[in-house]
Amino acid sequence: MNKTAWCDLHIGIANLSAYTRQEDQARIQATLKTMGVKAITPASNLAARCRYLCGTDRERLQGLYGLLAHPEVNIIMLQRGGYGALRLLPSLDVALISRYHKPMVGMSDVTAFFIHAYQRTGKLFFHGPNLFREFLQAPNSINKQDILAKLQLRPGDDLFNLYSHASPVVLSAGTAYARLIGGNLSTIAAMAGTGHIAPFAGHILFIEDVAERPYRVDRMLAQCAMSELFADLAGVLIGNFEAQVPAHEIHLFPDIFKEYFADRGVPVIMGLPFGHGTDKATLPVGLLVRIDESGRIESAETIGAGKRV
Repeated sequence: MNKTAWCDLHIGIANLSAYTRQEDQARIQATLKTMGVKAITPASNLAARCRYLCGTDRERLQGLYGLLAHPEVNIIMLQRGGYGALRLLPSLDVALISRYHKPMVGMSDVTAFFIHAYQRTGKLFFHGPNLFREFLQAPNSINKQDILAKLQLRPGDDLFNLYSHASPVVLSAGTAYARLIGGNLSTIAAMAGTGHIAPFAGHILFIEDVAERPYRVDRMLAQCAMSELFADLAGVLIGNFEAQVPAHEIHLFPDIFKEYFADRGVPVIMGLPFGHGTDKATLPVGLLVRIDESGRIESAETIGAGKRV
């Protein structure tokens, strides 16, 4: 997908998680049309509802599979997070997912799907803004631009070059050359011990979360560490954890992250512009990246049509 623009995209809207009101769905599609997308195809389950979910487990999966098989859809964007993707993992048709080469973009709850699918297929999945909230707003934002930038990465491209205002902090210096894995910490912790997630050994972990106070983040990190998910990491990238957390507790986060990660002899960088905060940089799960001593994080491979997406 070289030199991709919004007008090149036929977007399939999927929802593996929480139900979204019809009026919000209409606003999302109106925003996409304002941005000039080529076409929009909603998944078959978007009007369905099962308690707090966007349809039954079967309906949500069939909605995704329909978009994968659609001959004109060339990118799938997740409507929202919440909860629901974890329930789908035992029934996921990994062979079907392996058959199609379409980027999928989303974050939060869909972390479960992305990690599970990446570990079984080796395909790339794009941890980036969900349509809900980000695409309820005005069409222009750095976050939206960054989605397009990540669809056309080349070796040497800085993963955060659009976010020059960010002020990351290097907790532990070092170099790394490895593939990214991660996403929402709460979701990763919920996967631990399920049999649907494997240890992240040899990978660069990236994590973020929202409205989780420091003691809960500590508990989730402990759970993941005790489940050996974090053994032999090649590096750690830490995004936004401050959103909706009491201001007087935010200072505790650096010490917590240092305790779990900083004595491993690998690069650990926090304060990066991804997650549930204002900045939502897109990070491809499975992307080969390079981190240098200065903390620069760059792609080490090319992304394009057929390039493991």
